[in-house]
Amino acid sequence: MKEDPGPKDPSSEGVSTRLTILSAAGTPKDGILERLSEFAGPRTVQIMDSGAISGRRHVISGVEHAFRACEQGRMTSRTLGGEILLYLTGVRQISKALELGGIGPRTTGIVVIGIDLEEKGLKAFIDSEGFQLEDGALDVPLEDEMEALERVAFLDLDK
Repeated sequence: MKEDPGPKDPSSEGVSTRLTILSAAGTPKDGILERLSEFAGPRTVQIMDSGAISGRRHVISGVEHAFRACEQGRMTSRTLGGEILLYLTGVRQISKALELGGIGPRTTGIVVIGIDLEEKGLKAFIDSEGFQLEDGALDVPLEDEMEALERVAFLDLDK
């Protein structure tokens, strides 16, 4: 699990945020979204089915595009987490994005994206939910991520 310096925070000019990206195997328990929201407090966190994520660069690109949309006042979603979901799935509608990247009973792995959340605490939360962290699962060759990176970029062209 690597902590990336992250994109600039749209709410504070010139300040960099800490981006934590974790991958884990397991099936989500009922109520995980509420517990994760409570854990994160006012900070942004997004949990997705790992099948919708092509790799670490895909996540970073989606987060950067979501931040840029927020900075420029052109978000489709009401929240940064929702905007991240839209960019990572490459669609404009939240309902479709949830179908493509949301978690549910068929989920066997997750990717958790934290903005300004301590990696150690996020790992402990994931562990407490019964998931097994997967080191390096998102470190894939660039050519394996290209299609997903293109979907993220094309979403901006569609705005």
